[in-house]
Amino acid sequence: MARLESCPETPQVAPSPFGAVEDLPLRSLATLQAPVLVAMEDAPGKPDPTGLLQTVEMLEKSAPLSIVIYAGDTVADMYTVENARQIQPHRQWVGVGVLPPHVQEVEANALAYATRLQQAGATIVLKNVEELTPEKVAELVLKT
Repeated sequence: MARLESCPETPQVAPSPFGAVEDLPLRSLATLQAPVLVAMEDAPGKPDPTGLLQTVEMLEKSAPLSIVIYAGDTVADMYTVENARQIQPHRQWVGVGVLPPHVQEVEANALAYATRLQQAGATIVLKNVEELTPEKVAELVLKT
């Protein structure tokens, strides 16, 4: 049976001099100097891990990565992580399942979907990506 992880408190965001967080440009929200983008037409579709591996390769131009945490809301996303692990077993791969909102409307559906994500390789299943906090990331790193 699947277990849904939930964070009891919502992290607080300090007010920005630029207005709402949604109004900030992408670069100011990320710690990356040049955020990486691999579009659908740049790689085969999931669960082929080519796009994920291309992303890791681009990120490693800044610093080597020994762990990759990939959050996704489909079984294909979790299979993508599993396929990447087969190609690059020297790296730590962590699949984080995220339940789509429409699945959460009925608890039985949410649990069934969480089970499917875990069967496909998800290390953890969260109700939303905002639950993937720095503390949760640290916990995942220690767990794997």
